[in-house]
Amino acid sequence: MHEIWQQKEVGEKRMLEQTVKNEVKVDGINVYNGKRNSVIFHPQEAQRGIIFALGKEKIRADINNAANKKRTIVVSNGKIEIFLVEHLLSAVYALGIDNLVIELSDKICPTLPFCASGYIKALEEGIIPQDTQRTYWKYSKEAQITVSTKDSNKPDSMTVSSQKGFSIDYHAYYPHLVLGHQNFRLSVSIENYKEQIMNARAPTLFPVFMRNEFIYSLFLAFGKRGFHGINEQNYLLIASQNSDRYFNGKEFGVLYEGNEFVRHKILDVMGTLALTGRQFKDTCFKFNMTGHKFDIYALRCLFNAGAFEKSE
Repeated sequence: MHEIWQQKEVGEKRMLEQTVKNEVKVDGINVYNGKRNSVIFHPQEAQRGIIFALGKEKIRADINNAANKKRTIVVSNGKIEIFLVEHLLSAVYALGIDNLVIELSDKICPTLPFCASGYIKALEEGIIPQDTQRTYWKYSKEAQITVSTKDSNKPDSMTVSSQKGFSIDYHAYYPHLVLGHQNFRLSVSIENYKEQIMNARAPTLFPVFMRNEFIYSLFLAFGKRGFHGINEQNYLLIASQNSDRYFNGKEFGVLYEGNEFVRHKILDVMGTLALTGRQFKDTCFKFNMTGHKFDIYALRCLFNAGAFEKSE
């Protein structure tokens, strides 16, 4: 992505809002039923934000329209729901696209091989600046704030604090041998996102269906015949809690030296941050073992508490 700046005064630069120059179509798969589906990204006027469109219905990509369902982030206008928005929005957010109309062929955002990489590659060359300066936000308090659950059995927490630059720090843990504890800190930029995050896939666990190689092979064969959309390219496959390896074949094995899982969690977080409609500066978000439901809740709490202010 080429950063397009407007000279405001001598020595001061402010980035402009961005959209896409032309329509961009991306084909993928409905992960729930295995059918092909697609999305078309349309240019949008400045200060309009990101809108999902399905037929005549439109839904704003907004944290107040979001919920957690079927282990994905869903946005709704009260009439229809759009599922699995986090991967698509993560790529849009990383690219710094402020205004879009996202037209879907069905109510599930397409799943692509290696998660967000296909969206990045499709969109990055067509981004154009608009005639409006972008507003950045930053953490506004002197001391850090932590949001956590009241349930002592769930250590989910999000901490936000001031720093120079924008970063996301994540600690992930799941009690599976192949996952365990993983940590990663991303200094947010499109270059770092492309190098360190965009190919990271989510792990999926099928303890009943995939306890042996034969059943696992049948599962993949059913996917190829269109019964579901999960495959070795778009998910990390785990057979059971005690598996000591992923079941992905060598060609599609684990990336990022085994730490693909935690990087996917950061990818998800960026999709959730996109729903705030804000780009951040001089702020660090630190997450501990959180999921979609908690992330949506915590961000709402932080904004309701006035934890962020416009950055001059």
